[in-house]
This record gives sequence, structure tokens and C-alpha cells, in this order.
Amino acid sequence: MDKPTIVINGVRVEPANPKMKVWREFQRSIENDLYNKRLDEFLQEHIRLIIIAFGKPDVVNEDSIDENLEISEVVPLFRKLFIWLQAVIFERTVKFPNEEREKE
Repeated sequence: MDKPTIVINGVRVEPANPKMKVWREFQRSIENDLYNKRLDEFLQEHIRLIIIAFGKPDVVNEDSIDENLEISEVVPLFRKLFIWLQAVIFERTVKFPNEEREKE
């Protein structure tokens, strides 16, 4: 799966290779049931997670997102990042040896 990107001041930015901190933060957001929060809290949490996922706070931060991302793009970008994180995890796990298959 292609990495999601964001355009900041005309420059396309890709997220850094994800660390466990990113995965844990995304998982925590699911457990916190964002859909029962006020709209401003809902969007703010998505923006916070986008910033964490990109791992480049000097480039992708609250100010740069406010200036470069349309409000309608926040949730779709978050979802793309989450799907991408899952793909990264599973892409590597399918490469693990399968002892059962090797016995056949």
C-alpha cells in the first residue's frame, strides 16, 4: 500500500516509518470512542494523531495542518494513515515462517 501524503506549503510530505508509539496512539483513540465526542474534540484528536503519524512535527504540526488541509480532509487522512499502519504491520507479519505450512 502506498504511504498517505499531505501537501504542506506545496511540498508533498510522507509519514516517517511508524514506530510502536504511533500504533499505540491510534489504538488508544479507538478505545476512547472518538465518535461520542464533541465535533471540535473529535477533529482535534484526529489532527493530533495525524501529527504523530507523520513523525515530522517541524513540518506537519497543528499550524501547518490548519493552513494547508481542508477540514473535509482531516478524517479521510486519518483513516488512510490508520489503514496504512495496519498494512505495514501485516505486510511484515506475512513474511514470518509458518511452521505448519513447512511441515506439509
